[in-house]
Amino acid sequence: VLVKKPVAAGIVCLCLGFCGFCSYQASLLSVQDTQRKFLPDDSYVLGTLEKNDFHFSSLGTRADLMTLPGDYFGSQSALVGLRGVLDANPHILPTTGDSYRNWAESFYDACAAGVV
Repeated sequence: VLVKKPVAAGIVCLCLGFCGFCSYQASLLSVQDTQRKFLPDDSYVLGTLEKNDFHFSSLGTRADLMTLPGDYFGSQSALVGLRGVLDANPHILPTTGDSYRNWAESFYDACAAGVV
């Protein structure tokens, strides 16, 4: 029965239609950026993640700010003043101690000291 051309063409069209329908339905799925929804409630991994959240949630998340190519000389006051901008943001930890490094500040201090 499958060797007849109309039957084979019908099956190919049916498969392509089903593939198109599945692709359309997949495009409607919402993206949820979390891995926890896929872990069972009694999972050891989920328990570990919850304990990490409980004990280490106040440590914050590391963030690296990148500078793109541009006029560093013209924007050096903004680059050196980045510490004040970050300290003014209530959602970012204070930039004291080892929690903050800025290459522009280090370069500015080295130039002021006559090292460079």
